Amino acid sequence: MTSVQAQTARLLLDRVSPEEQVALVRDLARSLSLQSGKSDLSFTATLLQLKPDAEASKTVFEHLDHLIEQGELDQVLAVCTEHEDINSAIIGQTCTLISEAADALRNAPRDYFVVASLNAKPKSRQGPQQGDQHHVSVIKRTINCLRLVNRVSLHGSDGDRIQVLFQSCLVLLGAESRDLRVQSQEALSFLLSTQKIHASTDQQHIWARVQDLIRFPDKTYKAVGYSLWLRWISTAAAVESSIINPTYWGLIMSGLREGDNERRKSCLQILRASVDAASQNADTLKSITVPSGAQECAAPAIIQKHYARYCTVFETVVLSRYLNQVQECEADLDFLCSDKSVVQPVWVYTLLSCGLDQRMQESNRKLVGLWALRANPRVDGKTEYLKFLQESFLPWATLGNLFTSTLRRQDGVVVCEHGDKLSTFVEGLLVNNPELFNSAVDATLASISGRYGNRFSQAKVYLINGIAKAVNRDPALTLSDVHLEKIHEIATWANLTEVARDYTFAQVWSLSHDRVQKLPSSTKFVSEAVANWKSLVEKAGELPPKPSAERDGSIASMALPPSNREKNEQKTLQRCRAFLSRLEDISAPITVDAVEEELDDIWNDLEYLEMPKGLLAIMGKVFLHHSLIRLAIQSKNQGLATTIATKTKRLLQLAQPRSYMLFPLIAFIRDVVTAIPESATALQLSDLIVHIAERPPAATIDIQLEEVLVPLISDISPSLSPFRREFYFGAPESRGFATLLDLVSRVGTIHAGLPRQIFDEIFQPWLTQKVPPNVVSQWKTILELQVMLLCCEQFIPAATSTDARRILTDMQYVLSLEPLPRYRYLLEWIVARIYIHHPELRDVIFKELRAKDHHANPKFLASLMKIGVRVAKAKGADEQFALQLATLFVPLAASSKVVIRHEAQWQVPILLDHVRQMQIDAITSNTAFEALDEFIRSLEVYGDPPLERQIGVFDPINDHNLAHLVEGHWHDLDDTEQRMCSRADFLALYEEDDPSRILPPSCIPLGDPVPARPVHSVQNSEASTSIDHERRLLQNMDQISRSFNAGPVSATALQTKGAAYLESTRKRHNNLFVVASLVDNPYNLGGLSRVSEIFGAGGLYLENPRVTSNKDFTSTAVSSHHHLSINALAPAEIQKFLARKRREEGYSVVGIEQTDRSVMLGSTECVLAEKCLLVMGSEREGIPALILSECDMLVEIPQVGITRSLNVQTAAGIVLCEYARQHNSKLK
Repeated sequence: MTSVQAQTARLLLDRVSPEEQVALVRDLARSLSLQSGKSDLSFTATLLQLKPDAEASKTVFEHLDHLIEQGELDQVLAVCTEHEDINSAIIGQTCTLISEAADALRNAPRDYFVVASLNAKPKSRQGPQQGDQHHVSVIKRTINCLRLVNRVSLHGSDGDRIQVLFQSCLVLLGAESRDLRVQSQEALSFLLSTQKIHASTDQQHIWARVQDLIRFPDKTYKAVGYSLWLRWISTAAAVESSIINPTYWGLIMSGLREGDNERRKSCLQILRASVDAASQNADTLKSITVPSGAQECAAPAIIQKHYARYCTVFETVVLSRYLNQVQECEADLDFLCSDKSVVQPVWVYTLLSCGLDQRMQESNRKLVGLWALRANPRVDGKTEYLKFLQESFLPWATLGNLFTSTLRRQDGVVVCEHGDKLSTFVEGLLVNNPELFNSAVDATLASISGRYGNRFSQAKVYLINGIAKAVNRDPALTLSDVHLEKIHEIATWANLTEVARDYTFAQVWSLSHDRVQKLPSSTKFVSEAVANWKSLVEKAGELPPKPSAERDGSIASMALPPSNREKNEQKTLQRCRAFLSRLEDISAPITVDAVEEELDDIWNDLEYLEMPKGLLAIMGKVFLHHSLIRLAIQSKNQGLATTIATKTKRLLQLAQPRSYMLFPLIAFIRDVVTAIPESATALQLSDLIVHIAERPPAATIDIQLEEVLVPLISDISPSLSPFRREFYFGAPESRGFATLLDLVSRVGTIHAGLPRQIFDEIFQPWLTQKVPPNVVSQWKTILELQVMLLCCEQFIPAATSTDARRILTDMQYVLSLEPLPRYRYLLEWIVARIYIHHPELRDVIFKELRAKDHHANPKFLASLMKIGVRVAKAKGADEQFALQLATLFVPLAASSKVVIRHEAQWQVPILLDHVRQMQIDAITSNTAFEALDEFIRSLEVYGDPPLERQIGVFDPINDHNLAHLVEGHWHDLDDTEQRMCSRADFLALYEEDDPSRILPPSCIPLGDPVPARPVHSVQNSEASTSIDHERRLLQNMDQISRSFNAGPVSATALQTKGAAYLESTRKRHNNLFVVASLVDNPYNLGGLSRVSEIFGAGGLYLENPRVTSNKDFTSTAVSSHHHLSINALAPAEIQKFLARKRREEGYSVVGIEQTDRSVMLGSTECVLAEKCLLVMGSEREGIPALILSECDMLVEIPQVGITRSLNVQTAAGIVLCEYARQHNSKLK
């Protein structure tokens, strides 16, 4: 009691007779009500203390009990603070009520109490029943009791009361009411922090309750369990060794694997503290270390450092999610997987499993997976590793996008980099760990067929390929009959593609054959598989020179009966062959009506069967048969001609996603129009060529994925070499493009008007394109320019000067617009050929080069200079042209535009070399030209020209051939398109031509093979890559090993920096404080000072206020720290500070953090309390788990962009602005 109250009470009692004092005290006690103030209650309690009376005391305590029940706790707290005896009695009474409530709720329905004990049976949720109002009132009263306990002083309370409160709160953590759980947690947190309940039996009770909560299915109670565990382990001076057992560590791993980010942070903090606790007992410590090699007797300090490093890596890889930080952790991952680490492998598997979780950011998930794919796995924990392999790694490694995104075409062959890596990984795993062979094969096959697998066909093939390579590489490894049967079963699955199925059948038959050579087998399956292998080898040897899966049957056809669809397809194929036989039988005339009817029926079958590959391959032969075309070009059969033209164009459209159709279709078109020139008009040849040029067929992802599997079949055995790409897809599409270009080069002799017609139709979109054009446009193709060049060669020489000038002007206009180097090269080629064919037009180039404005289009002038030199070197160029060109190069070599100046300097030596050969005295005798030439040649860059200079050189005479057109080095000027065909494709085409037929002449020669580009270094060889990988692993392990001996290991993740500056009106909120003790960057602290002062915070807490003198701090803080209270708060004291502020002053703690329980800033759920402590996380690890557990609310800033997070000062400014918006109206 206060001295004033005591004196007043004594004076009052002195003025009343002893007989009336008791009545006075009783009357005052009875007069107390909910309307009474704190002073009334406090004064009555003071009188009662001076004049004790049982009846009055009972009345006062009844009033206090009523206040507690109604939640009016301020008066109760005031009395308890002033009167220790009342405080002790209230605590005792309240603890009793809480204990009774715990006993009552323990057996209540699940609507009120959820988690009873580990062995309790789940209760049914039946909804409120009659009489349940009692439970509601008990819960309400218990919440108020706990709120009171959490605010009164427990000092001096006896151990029995503390134990009652402790046991009751443990029970109430399983309540359905959130408020009841929260108040119980806070009470336990206080008891733990005061070191009142860390006896051995208390720890056993806590651990038992933690297990009850964590093992309960509801994630809400799991979170409560981990929060209790974290508070206990963080405050315990020592932990009972019997508690720290495999179950203990297993629950930490479970939280890391299955929890959200907040739970994972808690588990990492639990792990750190648990390792520290385990280090006090040698036997306990062995349970988390690798019991082998040099690390068996590692010092406790080393073990702590290794696990601290592990926690840091886990936090960086899984929680921080910045890609650059994850990349920096590769060295740590290498170390953790090495035998130098004492961290048990199961923890590494846990980290990797979390890193491969579907909830992870895709780029980081991919980086972790690729690291695991090339790493040397530790398999110390056999069971745990196989579980990781089957449930985490292989489900990620078999994702379809990993295969599709790594498809590459090298030298005309499609390869899948990820598939090759996956196969190599499986092979290495099995060969390097023979003791795991059977179990690992089981896990791999289970991942294909089990619930963790996916349905991506190619993934299955590469996994099986890895197993087969391991068996072939190590003779000691042998697949069991069960394994072979499982692989055979996979081959029969309906979702496998054609090549994937063929490979799987061939591989399992081959493996069965090899198995019998090693170990005899009596099973029926193996015997049948061996017989099938022998039949397959025999079939491969009997295949014709050009085998086909459609004609000769696939490998799977030897094992599986044909489906109804396949039977129908064969019937249609037989119908097509019969129709072709009738066309070739000249002795049996066929009517047009019968032909049209048969063609319609065949086409209907094609559509009904959904365009099967075998039928599509023969359609060109059906519709473009010579006899059919001769019939169609007759004037009376116009309908038939229209039908053939329409279906031919439709087939080209179908070839768009089916590139394997291109060659046979174009080959038939080329064959028929060169044999029957009149058919060009009937087939509308120009439209067909333009269609392909504008929309070149390309292999779809599905076809490419099939292609990459074909070489795997040949790798099984050399005897299977006939089953190559041509067996499944026919000639490559590159052969089709070569056929098209060859056809275009001859169309002028087939029909004189076709080249100009094709050119005009293709060139029109280029001429009318929008200005400025896009660097890469979807409608532009290399093939268009190649076709235009070939067409120009056929009609430009005969064109009139006026017509040629108009085309030249238009072509140079397009060249002036085009930004892409490849397209510019071909446009320059066309322009140069026009100048060569029409020398009278060379004044045009001089007119353009004499332009005074070099800033308008410097690239265009540079192109004209290259063209001019090419034309000057051409046959028939006169001396005057070379002289004028050389004269123009002098001022151009001094242009203010770098592009023009450099181009002129490059071209001068080339031009002078030519005039010296031509012995043009007017130039060679000119000392100015010689001096300029000598100066340019003396430049260092001239002797070592850049790549684009070497590959961009063009000779309009010697390089004017098909070989240079399709595979010249100019393709390497950019990477927008790959080479479509090669000189070898033309040679293969010419070999297949009928030697008895004379083809129309081509407008361009084939040319000699293109010289290979010089290779400066060989850095990508497999041997070099392997050596570099091994060297990197050793360096990483050595570097990190040395770091553990150098001093303490940082337990924080890697840093990324940023900046932000926000503006607002300055207000002062004395109940708002920003806690930034976790932030250590002075630059960011200065920014926090600035936004805190601008938005009117009452103060800012920093680890060290002296940072305000740092120049980085002041550079962003400006003068804000002079107008803001700066307080010191050590990071280690933050939790206690927040707990004290919440407990004693009623502050609400708000953290800015992205977690699964965060509310969006600005949403209806985000109501910031007026008395607010705003906690900012560090730039690296954010808010630690212990401090997260103190937060009443976590807020997340909504964002639209893909960047994951804001800088700390920016985030603080946004939240402070929202706080000001909500509370500025309350400021006076």
